Formats: sequence, C-alpha cells, structure tokens
Amino acid sequence: MEHAQRALALYREIGDGIGECSALNCLGYSVGDEDPDAAAVYFQQALSAARTVGDHEGEGRALQNLSTISAARGRYRDELAYLKQSLAAHELAGNRAGISLCLLNLGDHHVRLGHDEQALDCVRQSLRLARETGFRLAEPAALDLIGRVLKRSGRYADAVDHHQQALALARDSGDEEDEADFLVSLGETRLAQEDTGRALHDIRHAVALSERSENRPLRAGALNALGRALSLDGQPEEARLSHEQALDLSAPDVDRYEAARALDGIAATYRSDGEPTRARRFWLRALEIYTDLEVPEADEVRMHLRNLDAIPTSRLN
Repeated sequence: MEHAQRALALYREIGDGIGECSALNCLGYSVGDEDPDAAAVYFQQALSAARTVGDHEGEGRALQNLSTISAARGRYRDELAYLKQSLAAHELAGNRAGISLCLLNLGDHHVRLGHDEQALDCVRQSLRLARETGFRLAEPAALDLIGRVLKRSGRYADAVDHHQQALALARDSGDEEDEADFLVSLGETRLAQEDTGRALHDIRHAVALSERSENRPLRAGALNALGRALSLDGQPEEARLSHEQALDLSAPDVDRYEAARALDGIAATYRSDGEPTRARRFWLRALEIYTDLEVPEADEVRMHLRNLDAIPTSRLN
C-alpha cells in the first residue's frame, strides 16, 4: 500500500492521469478485503481520473472493481449497471481480456439470480475470448460457472467434469483461492449426487486452503458449504458451528449473500434438532436478506417456513 501511495503522489505531481488511475485501483485492491468502504472511494477516484483523461481501459477496470463491491453488499442492480458500463469501456479500449472478465462476472451475476440461459451465454463468450487471448484468469472460473449451471439442471456428471477442469487449471497456476472456490463447487455437486463422503473431503480441503487467505467471502462460502455437508451427514451441531463461523466472517457488510446462507444453514440445524421456534427465527432473518437480494433461495426458505407452520402447536418448543 505504501508503494501505491508514493506512486499516486508522483503521478499526480507529473500530471499522469493514466498512472493516477492505476495507482488508485491498486490502493483499492490493497484495502478491499478489510475495508470495502475505503476501497470503493479509491475505485470511484480511479474512475474519475480515467474518465478525465479518456483512459477507457482504466475506466473499465475501476467499474469492474466497483461492481465487485456492489455484489458483496448485495446491491445486485448496481453491480449489473457497473458491469455493463465496464463492458462498454473495455470494448472502446479494444481490451479483449477485459471484455472476457466482464462477461465472466455478468455470468456469475446471472447464476446468482437463477438466470441460467443468460449466464451460459455470457460465460461461454467469456471462455471463448479467454482461450483466444490466453487470458488464464478467466478460463478456469468460466469452466466452474458452467459446471454450476449444469449442476442446477441435474447434469451432475458434466458438472463434475467442468469443476475438475477448472481445478486442474487453478492448481497448474498455483492459485489457491481459485482452487478453494472450485473445490466448494465440486463438493456441492457431489452433495447433489448424494456422495456425501467425497463432498466432505473436497469441502474440508477448500476450508483448509481458504484459511490461508484474507478473502473473507471465500472463507465464509467454504464454511457454509461445509455446514451444509455436515447437516446432510447427520451432524447438526458441527454444521451449526461452521455456519456460525461463516456468519461472523460475513457480517456486518462483507457479503450479504453468504450471511443469508449462514442463517439459512443455522435454521436447518435447529429444525433437525427438533427446535422449530429457533429454526423459524433464523429462517426469517435469512428470508429478509434473500428477498432483498432477489435470489431463488428465498422461495426455498418460504417453503421451509410453510412446513414449520404445518407442525402441530403441541410440538413447538
């Protein structure tokens, strides 16, 4: 961070707007995990600097960074607006790698909202560009996202194949954060196949890798996946502990989606323990966030709550 601050001062002194934009983006990266508010300020300043000098590539990068912060905060409409602007800026710059990354993140946006056809269209375009340009950052993530969509459509074997391709590329590049992320995807697909043993193995490995990272949403996602796997394996107390750790990592404004998943998972453990009143309390909190995010999980929680309503009053704790 100190080097970026010195660079920023120098670029401003000599009037280099492109360098100023680059330094501001770097400063945003350096504080993003611990202080997203400060990161957003740096990225907004980078965006202003890029637009002042007509630096379309720097503009696209700043917009991409702002979209990431919006996504973590659950402001998905803002995220989408930033991504569309970023895509337009990278197209003006002729930056095919930047276009590939924008399309990838648009695909991720659509996956979260359950828009599978739009997601596949974006991700396949991203994958094609990544392979044409040798942009290794986008290719494994694109393969993993395709796997997630295939899993949702019940094509589990194809999904596993895509997750494993993504994992191989992540391991080849030595990217442990990507490896952890893709292991979670693989583990969740194995859960859908009712292969709980291998799912737990993959997800525990993901948790171990994520613990080496300062990426709190990544760690929360791995812990939530572990909690769900433990729940399905008949270990509600261990599952609840994992979800509680995920909730601590996600709150207060780190990643609202993972916070909702943690609350959802905690509720499920209380339901398994025969404590529907506590389950309801946590599902209602999860539902509030899911509904605000407009994600498909809201409907699943509503179904859980209806099922709780069907429990005779005499059995409520």
